[in-house]
Amino acid sequence: MALADDTSTLDPEHLINARGRDAGAGLVPRELREVPEEKYAIVGAAAIESMFHVPFGWHVIDDGTRTLVFDPNGGVQTNLNLRQAHTDELTALLEGIGDALARDNPKALFLRLTFRRMPCLAIRDLPIDSELLDQAYMARPSHRSD
Repeated sequence: MALADDTSTLDPEHLINARGRDAGAGLVPRELREVPEEKYAIVGAAAIESMFHVPFGWHVIDDGTRTLVFDPNGGVQTNLNLRQAHTDELTALLEGIGDALARDNPKALFLRLTFRRMPCLAIRDLPIDSELLDQAYMARPSHRSD
């Protein structure tokens, strides 16, 4: 998954990151450790109160509500956030998201599945800003009790 040989995309002054910061999109999370032999870094994201691995070459922006991980071209974006639901409510959480999107987008294709014991929702041909996009949602329990 690494797209580069270093962590330059995690530099707060990188052009893309600085532009996002100046536009109010959020800040680059703190880099906690680099693992150059495996081409990833560990970052600490405040919005999701978690640490995670990010491959070299990817950008990470945290606005306090969500953490966004994306490639430099913007073709792949991963939005990480916390939502209130108990472990036994995760499937219902995704069903609610899917039902709301399906009402507004009747031509989009929806698929519910389970991946590694996580409920998932995949959507194909979802119109966003005059473009048809694919989205996938995965839900798993948080380390937080709320």
